[in-house]
Amino acid sequence: MRILVVINQVLDPAGIAVSRRAQRLFINREEYVINPADLSALEAALQLKDESGAQVVVLSAGPERVTDAVGQALSIGADRGIRVDLPGEDPAGRVTITAAAAQKLVPFDLLLTGDRVWDSDGAQIGPRVAEALDLPQLISVDAVSCTDGKVDAIQAVRGGFRQIEAPLPALVTLPPHVNRPRYGTAARIMQVYRDPEAVERWTADDLGLTAEELPPRTAAAARTFPEPRELGAPMRGAPDEMAEQLAAVLRARAGG
Repeated sequence: MRILVVINQVLDPAGIAVSRRAQRLFINREEYVINPADLSALEAALQLKDESGAQVVVLSAGPERVTDAVGQALSIGADRGIRVDLPGEDPAGRVTITAAAAQKLVPFDLLLTGDRVWDSDGAQIGPRVAEALDLPQLISVDAVSCTDGKVDAIQAVRGGFRQIEAPLPALVTLPPHVNRPRYGTAARIMQVYRDPEAVERWTADDLGLTAEELPPRTAAAARTFPEPRELGAPMRGAPDEMAEQLAAVLRARAGG
């Protein structure tokens, strides 16, 4: 069984400050980390590896700094790591590159990734790659397992959970809270970072893509900040009195 895990690298928000007055973002410490939801997907893949001996291949598209993220995934337990060169941050180009790289790795049984990215809160990469590869999609699930040529998953819904399944190969995305990522061992960390060829480097040429197939399709026009949230008035008194106060506020907002 082969499992592909798509990871992304994002800026650590601990090093970012926001000034509403200046309408600017200030990057006080530029450090990049693996997107937390993608780490959750990687942990799910490693759990399946522990159960069935699956091969886990980590795939990431991005600039040279992304090599560190792939190396970290190898130190955690992935069997193979690939970085595909992608200048810029255009989502459409990332989808095209990722889908082409996954196609080159066929056959595989499962494609895992996070349900959204931390920096933009976008949830496009997984579903768009699945659409490009014509794969069934199980989105934002809490648990995943594979038996008898299909993937089974548990998905949280209002009021409880439901069980869903799809034939393999399939895409599954996971939120960050469902798995606690494991840490790499010291031996694996040293092994990865001492080996300059531990992370494979692919280019668009290796995937048979031309520059015409990777034009930027998005551009940042402007950045705006929402108005500061207004604090509400505290309610005091007995429960029935606070209920009357709340009802009065709701009626006023509804214009009644």
